[in-house]
Amino acid sequence: MIVAACGGGEATPAPAAPVEQAAPAEATVAEVAPTEAPAEAAPAEAAATEEATPTEAPAEEAAPAAEGSDRSKTLIMDIDGGRLQDPEGVWNPYVPGNRRDQGFHQVCLEPLFILNYQTGEFIPWLAESFTSNDTLDEWTLTLRDGVKWQDGVPFTADDVVFTIQTLIDNAPELGDSAAMKQWVKSVEMVDDLTVKFMLNEPNPRFQLDYFAVKIWGSPEMLPKHIWEGQDPLTFKNFDLAAGLPMCTGPYKLASTSPTEVTWTRDDNWWGVDAGFKLPEPETIIWTWAGPPETRAALMANGELDSLMDITLGALQALQAQNPNVITWFADPPFAWVPDP
Repeated sequence: MIVAACGGGEATPAPAAPVEQAAPAEATVAEVAPTEAPAEAAPAEAAATEEATPTEAPAEEAAPAAEGSDRSKTLIMDIDGGRLQDPEGVWNPYVPGNRRDQGFHQVCLEPLFILNYQTGEFIPWLAESFTSNDTLDEWTLTLRDGVKWQDGVPFTADDVVFTIQTLIDNAPELGDSAAMKQWVKSVEMVDDLTVKFMLNEPNPRFQLDYFAVKIWGSPEMLPKHIWEGQDPLTFKNFDLAAGLPMCTGPYKLASTSPTEVTWTRDDNWWGVDAGFKLPEPETIIWTWAGPPETRAALMANGELDSLMDITLGALQALQAQNPNVITWFADPPFAWVPDP
């Protein structure tokens, strides 16, 4: 089944309100997911709920991949922002201007929490809870036990403290650093799974604004054992032989070029032991195939599983060629439109 969800164009948000603005109908965006897309294993994407049921693709597919073939095990995604000008230099998530739309945000990095836009629920991911005192100026973060970096090193409160302190110490040069310096008076490790934040003033939106991934992102946790001693402004975080970039997510970077970024599934992903399903695709490729008409033709032929920056007219023409291409909702605006 091929699923296309049309929604608004994606832009890097300001730290205080990282939400995505909806594009007008004549400039819609299409995204496509594979059969049995593993929502539990893709935390960066907000999960659907009973309040909004996705449309379903026709029972017969136009050009199904042979079961067991490489294509049947591979998901091919459209790079949202186009060609990568520096494919080896975009892996430090805190250097302003570095992009994360080539799979880094979607399948490698993982958030502490995910905000479900439809219910307002904070879905625990790397963390279990984030609670404040009565005066809203002290917040206690409890991490999920058993999370590991891709090299097997446990993810702990030490990594969280290191990350937040790195941002504070390098404000405002690093992304998200100005907000952390503005709000956080101090951050300390209570034990391996507990972090205490002391704020400069009360903030009832502290978790919502900075630690729920929303549509795009939130401060990314850094592995202290990799980043300690590095200059966070110049560290490239790229060395495939050394396993960099190092994440907690279910996919590892395999190769990168200006037009194609390939990720391979990490079967030792911590989520399996925690009871989550391992993602179905063994390989995920983010690709830039050229102008909209070229990418639409590839999708019509089943050679591309997502399509971004497509007009409504082009989407309708594509659906006429390949009825398996469907939108998240059957009627306009076709996708979940978040509040500004």
